[in-house]
Amino acid sequence: MRKIILTALAVLSTLFPAAPQSMSMGARIQARAAAREALLETKNAVRAKQFEKARVYVQKAHDLNPTDSEVIKYYRQLAAPELSIEPEAEIFFYNKKPSLTCTFRTDGKGAGTAWITSWTFTVKSESGTAVRTMSGTASVDSISWDGYSDAKTRVPDGRYTLEADIGGELGFRVPVKGNAVLVLGKDMEGFIAIKETLFPAGKTNVLIELMYPDRTRIVSWEVIIANNSGKTVRSIKGSGPLPESVNWDGRDNAGDIVPGGDIFTVMLTGTDKAGKTWESNKDIIESEIEIITAGGLLTFKMSTLQFDIGKAVIQTRSYPLLDRVVRILNKYNWYTIQIEGHTDNVGADAANMTLSKDRAKTVMDYLISKSGLPAERFTTTGAGSSKPVAPNTSDAGRAKNRRVEFTLTEIKK
Repeated sequence: MRKIILTALAVLSTLFPAAPQSMSMGARIQARAAAREALLETKNAVRAKQFEKARVYVQKAHDLNPTDSEVIKYYRQLAAPELSIEPEAEIFFYNKKPSLTCTFRTDGKGAGTAWITSWTFTVKSESGTAVRTMSGTASVDSISWDGYSDAKTRVPDGRYTLEADIGGELGFRVPVKGNAVLVLGKDMEGFIAIKETLFPAGKTNVLIELMYPDRTRIVSWEVIIANNSGKTVRSIKGSGPLPESVNWDGRDNAGDIVPGGDIFTVMLTGTDKAGKTWESNKDIIESEIEIITAGGLLTFKMSTLQFDIGKAVIQTRSYPLLDRVVRILNKYNWYTIQIEGHTDNVGADAANMTLSKDRAKTVMDYLISKSGLPAERFTTTGAGSSKPVAPNTSDAGRAKNRRVEFTLTEIKK
């Protein structure tokens, strides 16, 4: 009998590779089975080109069974490379020749770039037109661009984004967006660059680089940070030569942390020794939407959406904010979405309750039209002024209470 048991255990060991020794045999078998189920969901998501969903499932499979060869293959392709863009300079004044190196990185996940079997690298202008395309059929760690178009002419001054499409050993392709841009500007005077275009709310060190052909000619300068509604929330000033950079602590002029989910425009102005004033380009930085995971739910809120006063009409300047929500919903496109509107305490309770419900409905209609998700996935409700998150005794507090909250629930099979 003992020999039979030992033989059975040997067979099981062959079927199920080694798992953490702290787990019992039964637990290891269950983990392997769960990993195979997660891998199956991974493959289904890949076939549907739902790569974010596939990444969630392959991460689960890898956590459960990190030694399975098939799990490893999917994991190292789906733990996907991000395109890290490392230009020699953010701007080229006058006639300096541009040079840009783009490096594939995996943030410590996957297996480097060895799995790459083909790639296409595209440089696009601000209008979205492809000006340069390069491709290859072998693994690469980096790609260089010389600032010239496919027509072998130097591209005009402007802002350029970079994209890649990566093919791997498993036969499917993964699109990758560049996380930085290169700006050329031989006629431009001052220039700013923000490498970190998305920051967590409350972050204490957002680096803003300041550039000018001759810094010593500057007698005064100011960095102006405005929110999505166009209001200046922070001003950083100085006199004398222009510094190479300034730090923004993620707070407004009153010292309060700026809300998550907003989009900020940053601009540099200055005056030179001849009394000439100038303005730089404008760059964009976004405060991250904080998603809270608790009890199997994903929740986040937006207190920066702008509606017409007393109405449920979304102002057009808030569309980019809602487009960020669309990206979140598409990332978690196997979840249901509840939208809850809230108001401050100005006005009658009954009117505020109706307004909060109407605004939630308006937001839902926009998200359905942009996300392409089925309408039955969405529900709306309103709480009026009954659930404040800040005192209604100041403009800042009332602004925090005028918000829309989102709750995402995973659809169980």
